[in-house]
Amino acid sequence: MRNNIFLWIIMFLFTLISCEKSGVEHLFETDPETRVSDTLKFIKNELTSAEYGWKVGLATGDKGGYGFYMKFDENDQVSMLSDFSEESATDMLTSTFRLSFNFFASLVFDTYNYITLMHDPVPGVAGGSAGTGYKSDIEYSFVRARGDSLIFAGKKYKHPLIMVKANKQEQEAYLNGGLYDFEKSFKDFYNDNYQFAYLGEEGQLRYAIELNYDGKEIQVSQINADSGIDTVFSIPYYNTPFSIELIQDLEWENETIKSFKIGSKDAVDAIFDNQNKTELKSQLLPLYDITEVFAYNKNFRKMTWSNIPDVQEQNHVFNEVNDLFAATGRTISEMYFEFTNSTTARVYVAYATTASSFSAAVTYKYRLEEDKLFIKYDDHNGNWNTRSAQVAPVNNLFGIGDKNDEREFRIEWTSSADKSVKVPIGAIRSVDNPTDLLYGELDR
Repeated sequence: MRNNIFLWIIMFLFTLISCEKSGVEHLFETDPETRVSDTLKFIKNELTSAEYGWKVGLATGDKGGYGFYMKFDENDQVSMLSDFSEESATDMLTSTFRLSFNFFASLVFDTYNYITLMHDPVPGVAGGSAGTGYKSDIEYSFVRARGDSLIFAGKKYKHPLIMVKANKQEQEAYLNGGLYDFEKSFKDFYNDNYQFAYLGEEGQLRYAIELNYDGKEIQVSQINADSGIDTVFSIPYYNTPFSIELIQDLEWENETIKSFKIGSKDAVDAIFDNQNKTELKSQLLPLYDITEVFAYNKNFRKMTWSNIPDVQEQNHVFNEVNDLFAATGRTISEMYFEFTNSTTARVYVAYATTASSFSAAVTYKYRLEEDKLFIKYDDHNGNWNTRSAQVAPVNNLFGIGDKNDEREFRIEWTSSADKSVKVPIGAIRSVDNPTDLLYGELDR
């Protein structure tokens, strides 16, 4: 009897398992191998059937975004142009691609072309970092199809690769040098017509728009009604022959900005996804007050030295220090003024000879009253004393050795006559000697 009962249990379980298998087969309709094959065929057909090729944009981890024109054929070859350089924008290169499946359907650029420049780990090739390049991929996992677009994501770094079917006019523009021509004409137009671009009205929420040509990204600062910064974020962009395209959406007044174009009214238009548009405005100074953003507990706590040309002032302390170090065969890699906390500030200089690297630093006690800055010497390290001849301009400005010698300064904006300089330039100006100042880019 027990044996019969056991046999009936086994038969019952077998029936359940058989029913479950049938249910699974009915649910998916086809086996996994067929589904993989269908996905790869779909991608291949989409890539190769685009009559006029593809507008392509990708984001990198270290250098913003890059744009491409790509044309795929049935023989697994892809021809492309890129906005990486003038040469890549005008000289078409052809390489191979393949589609593979390893957990995800993937598009692989498996021989050298412009897209591999961003991936190249040798700094001398394209200027990327040793070992990582621009933190960009050559293998991209398929994410989805959307209208006339294919969306992929880098297998290692996960940055998006966006492909949009080109039309005949766009293809002709790409093939006739339009990619480089647009980049140059847009840059010239922007430099001539904009200093600090923005969206919105004074006294309301505004966006400050800073176009970083070298970094291939747009920095957006959200400005509140009190002229302070609520948040700062960056969006990589890429060029087409007609527009700057954002790789990530920018939300403004309940609409989504997708691109920027030169408009018909001597202005740059922000183009929304519904094809509505609004003009970028401009003013000569940053939208935010320097006192609202420059302090130890604000958006920026450093004023960093950089090679900013044509600042219309007389005595540039950072530049003087750099020149004095260079005269001794030493190279400065970093130099800045920093509010380290609510009462202490410092000037820091990192420099190197051909054999070794060093740092020199001096600290100050300070108090900040709106735009008035009061500073007196506190302490310095050994290298600051060793390099006293080279750091003399800083000592002359802020004082050295006497802890009772308090000096008064103003923090303010200054500017460059070079139209290509779009970054906010902060200055610490001596009240007693107004021609003496420390200036640089504001940094975090």
